[in-house]
Amino acid sequence: MNKIFTKGPKSWTKSFALVNQLTHQYSVRNQKTKFSTSVEGEEGTADYKVYIHKNDSNGEQKEKIHAIRDISWRVSEDSAKTGIYHYISEIPKFTSKKLEVDDGAEYHPIVQDVNKDGTLRNFYTDIGFNYGCIPQTWESPHEYTLETDRTLQGDNDPIDVVELSNIPIPVGEVRPVKALGCLALIDEGEVDWKILALDLQTMKQWGIRDLKDYEELVRSKREPLASVDTVVNWFKYYKTYDGKPANYFAFSDEVQNEAYTRDIIAEVHQQWKKK
Repeated sequence: MNKIFTKGPKSWTKSFALVNQLTHQYSVRNQKTKFSTSVEGEEGTADYKVYIHKNDSNGEQKEKIHAIRDISWRVSEDSAKTGIYHYISEIPKFTSKKLEVDDGAEYHPIVQDVNKDGTLRNFYTDIGFNYGCIPQTWESPHEYTLETDRTLQGDNDPIDVVELSNIPIPVGEVRPVKALGCLALIDEGEVDWKILALDLQTMKQWGIRDLKDYEELVRSKREPLASVDTVVNWFKYYKTYDGKPANYFAFSDEVQNEAYTRDIIAEVHQQWKKK
């Protein structure tokens, strides 16, 4: 069982009040008026591309934007304290297409990844969580973020987010999420951080303050949710279905706490700024 680091009871009340405040200020409706998506090509083909647009003050779709560059990594100036960040959805829950932001292409479209033989990449089964990234971040292949092994460097991508709510978030949707912890995946010799996060409105709806609350909800079986152990096992073994060796996690599979997670996100933001 993963050890989850949480804060004391006094900070819970303060944290929950902050979630309520930020949920009102940065609701999904507000985010939808700021950003929207357009699609080119047919889903399930190499021509499929999802672009993110900036909307005007009336919510009308305007020009395409470079998703990783033009969407702020943080929702507010005090994200270093609140742990609230912008999340770009790449792979909705209960789907299997390996979609990702192509930040080397114009306007950073979300496309389906390809295998070495040129075929479109799919997971061996549907994933049990939403998956995406935080914009304006980059895990540099020239720097390290893992304090326990300074020989391992980043995977050359924006930092990944495992979003844990119970419903699929559409491809390209931008939402505010709270970072609840992180896991240090070691994938083919590279550090590939996985931020565990939850949509703000979902946190308010469920009365969740931290990852401990979330795991208690998982155990209640009231919602179709992925436990932390499920997430760990998924990333350990999903590549074995392609004939590759299993991955592993640093820190003996343990989730690192919210403060540590905020530091990691801030660090990979600085790496992106130097890119």
